[in-house]
Amino acid sequence: MRKGTRRYIKSILPPEIHLPNKNEAKLLRKLKKQTGMTEEEIRSHKKYRILLSQAQKNVRKHTEQEKMFLAILKNITKKLKLSKEHPLVLKEIGTEIAEKQKGVMYFMSSRYSGLPTSPSKLIEYMRALDNKNKEHDNNRQNKTK
Repeated sequence: MRKGTRRYIKSILPPEIHLPNKNEAKLLRKLKKQTGMTEEEIRSHKKYRILLSQAQKNVRKHTEQEKMFLAILKNITKKLKLSKEHPLVLKEIGTEIAEKQKGVMYFMSSRYSGLPTSPSKLIEYMRALDNKNKEHDNNRQNKTK
């Protein structure tokens, strides 16, 4: 296990200490700020306990193609130090995807994926997925209030 990862930290902590996931930690900080209560008080309150348990369950799972695209996007934006909408980044993504498409594994795994192949359309697709997930999260939180 790499140091600094969630899994590594969780292995070091004693079993009675709870390590919240990203969504749960974000909601916990928000509730602390709104209510002024401590973490223990928030966890003991029924309304907030329900919200925290829903935040734990809400995990977005990406397909293999989405993971591959996100990894490509992350590497290119880190290397060029530009935003993902920049024309140079889009051009680089296009060349990287063209190289990946030549491989047999990419062809076999993405043949039925439905992902667009142009870089700008891929970015729009991922942005739409993120917006859809945010709307889903907001709707879920509004139902419990």
